[in-house]
Amino acid sequence: MRHDIAAFGVGAFALAVAAVALWAASGQVNWTWLGRLTPILLIGIAISMLALSRHRRT
Repeated sequence: MRHDIAAFGVGAFALAVAAVALWAASGQVNWTWLGRLTPILLIGIAISMLALSRHRRT
């Protein structure tokens, strides 16, 4: 895997963790929504990484 694709994945995951931390800091975390949103977000990051890693002809 190329370093830029791995950096995208790690950066997107870090942004997701930061968003949850900011949401938790407000004291109004809806754990039901978070439980539903987390797998969808991780699947989105994985699909984005797969799309970026496709070999393209130039």
